[in-house]
Parts: sequence; C-alpha cells; structure tokens
Amino acid sequence: MDKLVIQELILTSVTKENYSKFCSALEYLNHKYYIDSEQLISDYDYDILFKKIEKFELEYPDIDSSQSPTKQIAKGAQASFETVAHSAPMLSLSNSYNAEDLRDFDDSIRKELGVVNYEYYVEPKFDGSSIALLYQNNKLVRAATRGDGAQGEDITANARKVRHIVAQVDFNKLGYETVELRGEVVINKAVFDKMNEQREEQGIATFQNTRNTASGSLRMKDNAEVKNRNLEAFIYSVGFIKPELGEGTLEVSQSKNIEVLSQLGFQSAHGLGKVCNTIDDVITFCHEWEEKRAHYDYDIDGMVVKLNSISQQMSLGTTSHHPKWAVAFKFKAVEKATKLLSIDYQVGRTGIVTPVAKVEAVSVGGVTVRSISLHNEDNILSKDIRIGDIVFIERAGDVIPQITRVDLSHRMNVQDFFYIKHCPSCQSALIRREGEAAWRCINTSLCSAQNLEKIIYFASKDAMNINGLGKDIIKRFIELGLILDIPSIYQLDYDEILKLEGWKEKSVENLKLGIEESKGNEMHRLLIAMGIDGVGNTMAKSLAKKLSYLLDFKHYSIEQWQSIDDIGPKLAQSLYDFFHSEENITMLLKLESLGVNLRGAEINTSGILYGKQIVFTGFRNADLEKKIEFLGGEIGNSLSKKTSILVVKEKGSGSSKEKKALDYGVEVLTVEEFESSLPV
Repeated sequence: MDKLVIQELILTSVTKENYSKFCSALEYLNHKYYIDSEQLISDYDYDILFKKIEKFELEYPDIDSSQSPTKQIAKGAQASFETVAHSAPMLSLSNSYNAEDLRDFDDSIRKELGVVNYEYYVEPKFDGSSIALLYQNNKLVRAATRGDGAQGEDITANARKVRHIVAQVDFNKLGYETVELRGEVVINKAVFDKMNEQREEQGIATFQNTRNTASGSLRMKDNAEVKNRNLEAFIYSVGFIKPELGEGTLEVSQSKNIEVLSQLGFQSAHGLGKVCNTIDDVITFCHEWEEKRAHYDYDIDGMVVKLNSISQQMSLGTTSHHPKWAVAFKFKAVEKATKLLSIDYQVGRTGIVTPVAKVEAVSVGGVTVRSISLHNEDNILSKDIRIGDIVFIERAGDVIPQITRVDLSHRMNVQDFFYIKHCPSCQSALIRREGEAAWRCINTSLCSAQNLEKIIYFASKDAMNINGLGKDIIKRFIELGLILDIPSIYQLDYDEILKLEGWKEKSVENLKLGIEESKGNEMHRLLIAMGIDGVGNTMAKSLAKKLSYLLDFKHYSIEQWQSIDDIGPKLAQSLYDFFHSEENITMLLKLESLGVNLRGAEINTSGILYGKQIVFTGFRNADLEKKIEFLGGEIGNSLSKKTSILVVKEKGSGSSKEKKALDYGVEVLTVEEFESSLPV
C-alpha cells in the first residue's frame, strides 16, 4: 500500500464504502511496524487513523467489526524462526500526547476504579524491540519476539547474547515455578554511533536508527554477530507467573516488581521511574524526562504511565488491544531549522505526482536530512511553504522527516509556490480528481516514470517477491534496455547481464532462479502486483477465491463487482476499468504465455459447501478454513445476507454478529456442531 494512499486516508472521513480500506491500511501499518520493523508514518498519524476507525465503529454498531485492527494486534509473525505462543498476550499501549490526554486517562481510571486511593508508576518508554523471556524452575527456557502479540518468533539462542538477559534466576525462592518477563532490547546511543562510524569506514551502509537495528539484530541467523551488535535489555514488567496470584513478592505493585527484578540481576527502570500520587505529579515527571531525553544514553520516545497496584490493574483488565490501566505519553519530536532550496516532483506507479522538498542538509535526531515529502498541494499551501524559506523539520516518530512550519520572521527573497501543471516525466497535463488531494498523470501507457515504478512494485517483496531484482537493478536494466515493461522481466537476456560489471555466474543464476520461482506464485500475489487502486493483500486473497482463472474477471459487470462483500462503488469502478482495459488483458495474456501463473485453486463445485459462505466470529481456525475451501465453500470476511453459516465458539453470547445473523436468518452453529456436519 502506498504511503500517499495512507496520507490521504488521514485527511478523509470513514464511510461504509471505504471502511475496509481504512482497516487494510491499519493492518498494513501494523505488519510493517511489528513484523518488518518498519515505521511508515508517525505515531500521531497512526493514532488519527486508529481513532477514526474506532469512532466509526461506535457510531455504526451494525458494521461487523469483530476482525477490525482496533480489536486486534498485528497479524502474523515472520517465518524465519519457529513461532511460539506467549504465556499471556503482549498488548499495545494507547497513546497520549499532552497534559489534557493524561487528565482524560486519569478521569477514566477514577471512574473505572470507583475509588480515590490509587497511585501511578511512571517510567521511560525505551525505543527498542519488545521481547518475552520465559523462565521455568529458575532457568531461561525461551525468548521470543513480540510478533503479533499472541505469538512471536523463538529467538532464544540470540537472546542469550544480549547483555542483562539473565540465564538463571532463583524465582523458586519467591514461590514461582514459571515466570514470563517482558522487556525491551535496545542499543546504547554511543555504541550505535560507533557502529555507524565503523561501517562508514568499511564502506558499508549505515544503520537508520537504534530501534530498527535492535529489532533486525535479534532476527539474525548468526548469533555470534548478534553479540557484536552490543544489544542489551531493560525488563519492564512481569507478564505471567505460576502459581497464580497469591501473596507473592511480584504481585504487589509495579514499582516493587521493578525493584525486585533489579535485585535479581536484571537491568530495569529502577532508579529511573517514579511513584506519583496525582496526575499533576505524573505530568510534571513526564515533562522533566522530555527535557533531558536528548542527554540520556538510550533512545526513549516517551513515558509509560501505569497504575502502580497490581490488584487494581487486574481489576481494570484489558481490551483486546491495550491494557486499561496504562497509557504511553509520547514526546514531541525534535525540531531543527534549515533552508528550502527547491521543490522537485516524483511520479508514482498510479500516476500520483508527489512534491519533494530539497533542503540544506541538517541533522535531525542523528539522521542527516536532505529530502522531505511534501505530500500534496494542499499541505504546501496550508503551511505557506515557499522556495527560499527557513523551515522547521522534525522526524515524526523519530523516523520520518516532515516540515512542520515556516520561520516567517526570516522570510526574504522567496519564490511564490505554484504547483506544476504537466507531468515531469512525460509532459502530459495533470488532473486532480474530485475529492482527492493529489494531482495525477493519466498517461499510464506512455509515462516512463510510471512504468518504472510499476515494474519496481511488481517485483517487490509485497507483490511478486522476485529475489535478486531490487529497485536499483531494475533502474539499471531499464537504462540499458534489458527491461522494457513488466512481461520483459521474464524475457531477460542473461548472457548480456553476465557481461555487465559486477555480475558473475552465481549472481546471474540467483537472479534467474528468483524470476523462475515467481512464475509459480499464488494468483493473489499477481493480483497485488498489478497495483490496482484499493487492492491490497486481504482484498486480493478474497478475490482470488472467487474464480479459478484470473482473466475470467474481464466478464464482470460493475454490478457484479459491487455485489462482492467489502467492495464499494469506487473500488468496483477501479476493478472494472482494469479488467476492461485491452492493454491490461494483453499484458496478462503475455505473462501467462511466459509461464506466470494466472490460476487459483480449483473450486470444488461438487463439494457439499459449494456456493456457501462461512463466517467465523471470535476465533480463527486455519485447518478448518482449508477444509471449507476443499469442500467448495468460501470464507467470508464479514457477515451479510449472503452468509450461509455463522460459526461461533458458543451460542447465546449476545455478540453483535450473532444478533445480526439471527436478523438475517443466517444459520448459527458452534464449532463442534459445524465440524460434525462435515465429512471426516
């Protein structure tokens, strides 16, 4: 999913037509952040999206939101390590950005507890990679990444190379047989800078920031190299203990837990955090840390505010997304001033033309910034940005640079801003569609910039995932005339590539293998790779289940597209236009002739579930879903009048989905009832 699409959603209201698009965007951002260790937008912008969806779901309770990302955490863990289940879910934290937000949080605590006597424990929020450490009979038996919150990757061997992760701890003397601790793996800022200095001297690409470096290091195959990364861990909580709550040492308060963990040999926030009796004390302490964060040895992006009493925490409980008894206070981003030298324009694969600010190089949060996306014309005009201005830059979430404001007191000899009217690549006139913020080049077939971006996206990890065919290689091959369009990827002249500087027989063979393997990708990957506006991973998988042959979609009418769940008028038009384009059909036929798979799993038309749509609520069962598809059935994403059977954990739960099923006359079965109705 393009960042521009996400930025436009931030400025858009949620409707029934675009609700699924908002959910897909949030799921994509969750996956990128928690699974791929990439932060694509700031925490603030993420929260805007999250709260828009949450507000819409409250206003429209008839919308099926059981699978909404507001009620879940990131889906899936990476497959490079064995996946293991956490003893208890590792939830996210809700965010606050100012004193007013913290006071609102305090009001909710007072209302929920119904008592006046409570206190908070406030500690730094380390910007690293979350980890769960499982101890049984005093020994560390497993370490896992956060993953999707329910399960993560088993990185025990690597964790043993991390400083302050203790291999043996006498939890038995405290009365516990099993303890799962939660912590953050970080890198000291001075160590990080030294690592980058050494990499520069060796001509190796430098690391972007401490968080991504820590996260990536934990997933390295060579744990000897993990040790060289000088990772260390801060333990911040007890996630699970057995025997269950009684009168144990780790069951009294958060502040006591931190103290005991420190005494047991763990590095914790002991001496850094503070018990606060009032929300005013909390606010003061948060602001004190915000002032001194730049001088602290580790990157911290905020403070975590928790009810100190463990029993009061348990009384409040959690949502499926976050604990009700804790909140993160996010620090303001560091701001620097520099001069805006020029505004360039980049053309994306969908024709959207994005303005990019070129500024005098400035270091912001340890990263040198020279280019900044300005997103669209409205953003530039609203901030009154002009070439020659002194502008203030911050890295949102300490990752993404953005221009926040102009220093008008220093404005002199500046150029008025006028958005370009023609494509910088093909010179075609740009258009701006009604209701959109972006200007577009609609010369899709002849615009070389769009062609380049389409090819790059087609080969990317999120689409066809062609190993060995990265962005820079594609650019070089296009410049040399080795790649002309998407089908020509499968017609590469490997003998010519072997003659190029830097290419050896082994690297050519690897490229050839990556391209050949991509031919056998599942049909939904090809659908994603086509770059159809509004078709991401979830929608592509859903569409791939409709037909066994991709080109059969060319017979679909607008009405047929709109009859599919989660497809509104705009997406229906987009799909209709794509599959009614002679150019697109010709390209797909050529890909097929070159060996690319255009076929999905054959639909079992004689299966007992053929023509039936099954929807699950409250759980997922991968094995059962495969059996349904084998028997010709379809897994529905949301409940509608087209649903044949709603499968629930137990009847009479009072869930909105079960009520809606009864209203629609949809059959409701428990898992046991449904499974017993299927052939063995």
